[in-house]
Amino acid sequence: MKKILLVNIIVILAIFTVLELISKNIEEKEMAKMYKKHYDYFHEDKLKIKYKPVKKFNYDKIVMSKVKDKIYKGNKKGAIVTIGCSYTAGEGLQENQTFAYKLNKYTGRTTYNRGVSASGPQLVYRQLSDIDFKKQIPDAEYIIYTFLSGDHIDRQFLYSLMCENTNDNIVTRYTVKNDKLKEVNPIWYKMYFFSLTRKIINLKMKYELEDEGANGYPLFFKTMEECVKVTKTKYPDSKFVLLEISHVRDKEDVQNKTCFTKEQIKKLQNMGIIYINSEELVAHDFNDVKKYRVEDGDHPNERVWNEIVPKLSKKLNL
Repeated sequence: MKKILLVNIIVILAIFTVLELISKNIEEKEMAKMYKKHYDYFHEDKLKIKYKPVKKFNYDKIVMSKVKDKIYKGNKKGAIVTIGCSYTAGEGLQENQTFAYKLNKYTGRTTYNRGVSASGPQLVYRQLSDIDFKKQIPDAEYIIYTFLSGDHIDRQFLYSLMCENTNDNIVTRYTVKNDKLKEVNPIWYKMYFFSLTRKIINLKMKYELEDEGANGYPLFFKTMEECVKVTKTKYPDSKFVLLEISHVRDKEDVQNKTCFTKEQIKKLQNMGIIYINSEELVAHDFNDVKKYRVEDGDHPNERVWNEIVPKLSKKLNL
């Protein structure tokens, strides 16, 4: 009996190894194509970020290692924190072309660039919840979350993110249970470094996204509610701004300026969030790829921030 069991285990391991090698080979080819495409325009500093997963979603117990902040010193007015994904971080841009840098030069205020490529709303919450956040940024008056229309709803279903220039995993997967946020940290997440496991996780995420309307938005609004709570706890007089900016859209979707309904926007505003749509702010869209995107045809170029910053500063009285 023991011999049969041992043989079965060996066979299963052999099959898994073969599938893993095949999967890894396919993934490496895909990654090579991607990096070849992105290498020439990518100028970002390497981010060294590592999070310690916790079982309970309690921001007092969440520990995040020191982040290499991009800080632009300014006057004695309250600081501005820009937070979000690669759009905020400035992928494809020189440092002096980024959103945070432009805000600093235009308003004279100290600004912080806390963008992390490939992240979404739950990593925004995790950063704000870090016990060292206020130590690092003692004087925040404006938290400006650059929300990528549509994409950031989808990204909530990722089980982990991999920093583009490091091997550090960032656990940012949560769900809503009993009207509370609960961390999702399945046992098989520990095997995420296997190519095959990643593909299985991504397949599961794809099925979850098919029910995005039922799951994605409730999770997003709960996450935003917690973002406002933790921000107000640390900075009672601060203002939380959600700046929605469009991704390059499909032609059939090009007329949609927002992924929110009027009722959903009202819900954000009732939470105390200042909602601003970038296209309404500048009175046009940014869908002209040659005019408004860097070489990858995806991320915003300097012209986008040159148009947004003055109007945003005026609207918020920065």
